[in-house]
Amino acid sequence: MSTYVDYKAQRTTAAANAAVQLTEAQTRQAQVQAQIAQDTQDRAAKRKAAAAQQRWLATQDRRQARQATVQRMWAGLREGAVANIGFLLGLVAMGAPIVLAWAGQAESAAKTLQFGALGLLMPVVVEGATWYTAYLTHKAVKAGRPAGLLRAATWVFAFVAAGLNLWHGLAENNAAKGVGLALASLFGPVLWELTVISRQQEVSGRSGAQLRIALWRRIRYPRLSWSAASIAAARGEGVTPEAAWEAAWMDRFGVGPAASRRDRRLGKAIVKANRKADRKAASGGAYMIVGGVILRTDLTRLAGVSTMDSGTGYPAIVQQELSPGTADLLTRTRAAITTGELPVTPSAKAIQKHLGGGMDLAREVRDILAAQAPEVTPLPTYSPRPAVA
Repeated sequence: MSTYVDYKAQRTTAAANAAVQLTEAQTRQAQVQAQIAQDTQDRAAKRKAAAAQQRWLATQDRRQARQATVQRMWAGLREGAVANIGFLLGLVAMGAPIVLAWAGQAESAAKTLQFGALGLLMPVVVEGATWYTAYLTHKAVKAGRPAGLLRAATWVFAFVAAGLNLWHGLAENNAAKGVGLALASLFGPVLWELTVISRQQEVSGRSGAQLRIALWRRIRYPRLSWSAASIAAARGEGVTPEAAWEAAWMDRFGVGPAASRRDRRLGKAIVKANRKADRKAASGGAYMIVGGVILRTDLTRLAGVSTMDSGTGYPAIVQQELSPGTADLLTRTRAAITTGELPVTPSAKAIQKHLGGGMDLAREVRDILAAQAPEVTPLPTYSPRPAVA
């Protein structure tokens, strides 16, 4: 058996194998590098695509936001136009007569009053005062404050402006022009007054029917409306317009507004007669005021009555017989009777139970009230006539 080894062939084979392995390794390395490059390109492409997608989404969001803003703007303009259509119409309706009135007053001041160039200040003074007081009236009504004086001032200035325009037309022997300019001066305040009335209705919460009733009351019963307003002003914020009206009605007729016409006439006559009798009795010393309460003076129970004050010359009733405790209890009892807490002629027990104090004082006050109680003759009652079958 031969033991010959061809080392050269082995080296050649090994070298060939190494070359093949190197080639394979280089191939695998190239493949890996190519894969890495491809992965890098893929990731870059994905990032680029994601960035493009984000930019597109951001662009869409901005576009939608702009569209929503534009839609809200147009919606706001539409709502504002609808809500302020009355204001815009009123501005046009009041602006036209204001321009005419201003032109007429400026011409009147320049020609009729011979103010020259200073005549342009006349409409500023007159119309400016009118619309400034009208603005103050609107603010007062919106805030719920009294605005009667401001409204009266507005109309005074408006009639002054109308008078100037009328005078200018008459001075030019053109009555139609004067009347037209005068009416132009009044149209604006009339429309403004209607606006103020509408605002007053919103602030007060009164319905249209209530406002119509109030307006008709002012037209039909001007003096009674004035009396009701005076009562409301005297009593303050606690009294409602309806309560003030009923109080004024009772003062005038002695019966409520629901009474018949016959009862109103009869009540008015009775109130008038009682008023004259009370004034005559008061002049004669039949009444006195104790603690803000009007009381009848029982002359038979007074000791030393002075009917004339030497210092002032006016009648003065001085009650000297009653003790301070009796006078105080009498005053409080009268006040309770006025408020309806006690009857007109209460018993001594009722006086003591309601106001306290001793029974002797209560009996004395009861006797005084019984002596001062007027005798009232009841009116005859009327029953309807039975129907004839």
